[in-house]
Amino acid sequence: MANASVLLLVSSLLLCIYIDFIKLGKAMKTLKKIWLLLLFTIGILVADPPLWIVEPSDYEFNMSLTGVIIFEEVESDDPDDIIGAFVDDVCRGVAQPTLFPPTSRYTFGMSIYSNLEGEVVHFKAYDASNDKILKIEQVQIFESNAVIGDDMNPIEFTTYVKKFTLTMDVNPEEGGTTDQPQGSYLYKVDTVVDISSTPAEKYRFFNWTGDVADSQAAMTSVIMDTNKIVTAHFELITHTLSIAVEPLGGGTTQPAVGDYEIISDSIVAVTAESAPGYKFMEWQGDVADSKDSSTTVVMNSDKNIKAVFDEIPPDRFIPTIAVDPPAGGTTIPSEGEHEYESGKEVSIEASPAPDYEFSKWIGDVTVHDQASSEVLMDQSKTVTAVFSNVSSIKIG
Repeated sequence: MANASVLLLVSSLLLCIYIDFIKLGKAMKTLKKIWLLLLFTIGILVADPPLWIVEPSDYEFNMSLTGVIIFEEVESDDPDDIIGAFVDDVCRGVAQPTLFPPTSRYTFGMSIYSNLEGEVVHFKAYDASNDKILKIEQVQIFESNAVIGDDMNPIEFTTYVKKFTLTMDVNPEEGGTTDQPQGSYLYKVDTVVDISSTPAEKYRFFNWTGDVADSQAAMTSVIMDTNKIVTAHFELITHTLSIAVEPLGGGTTQPAVGDYEIISDSIVAVTAESAPGYKFMEWQGDVADSKDSSTTVVMNSDKNIKAVFDEIPPDRFIPTIAVDPPAGGTTIPSEGEHEYESGKEVSIEASPAPDYEFSKWIGDVTVHDQASSEVLMDQSKTVTAVFSNVSSIKIG
């Protein structure tokens, strides 16, 4: 309403100027056109408040109500604002706020009229500064002679603010968090909500699904122009394990030759097994023990490993020596693969560990029940020294 007053004042001043220049010919005509244009503009810009009228004589009962108007969370302090009470769009009461000095709040006192107890009374409010009519969230059940609220304790009448629900979610649940935990949140229409995601250990942010400004950015925003569901997606951090053999055909590995995506910091067991006519030499790459055919790889980054085999000459053979159980004792030659020329007799000897005794040799040896024996290298062979635990033997 203040804007309208200013415009009217300006138009009056222009009218005065117009009269002063009444005899100035073309200048007068030009000014007249300007003034008429301004009046036309005022007619567009100045909006009349709603004409809400109630006829008390049409009703038998009344009740009184004292309150304040809150427009979108801001309490009214404009005496040109209006609040009306309605039943089925028929005005049953109307009031405007006035300053109540003891509290410095603008309260209104309204009489509401009806011919029927229990009617549901709805309210509307006119925001003079924005020339808008807004719905009030609250309703009131009509009760004859009731007195509700007073200037010291007015009822707060809040205009309806359109709100939408933002639902936040994460996938998988253990993958990370969002700045607003999983759940639903109400926001006024067109609110811009900043959202962000934080991955858990061993995870990384992947993307958002839902209507967000940037689905690939861990920090982005959502415009609340409708109900929204947004989900932060996370994925496990992985590294590539590449396994190869040299030469091709020299042996196999477990896992087999190829590329594998492994979860970060996992420990992967790898084993190399030589093909007939080959022997395992070493692992190349970042493994725990490059000389052991069975070893491990820590996947704290991408890893490339290779099992290297060497061809055994036709006149040489490989004896493989094993111990059962592993803690039962030692052998000469030691456990593992060894290479000897064809036809050689290789002396082998088993020595038990404390609390163990030698039991037998398994495999192609000359003497099976003695700790010292021999192996004839007429082909590649595997022999095993078997020990028995004697610590649990009871006497008497």
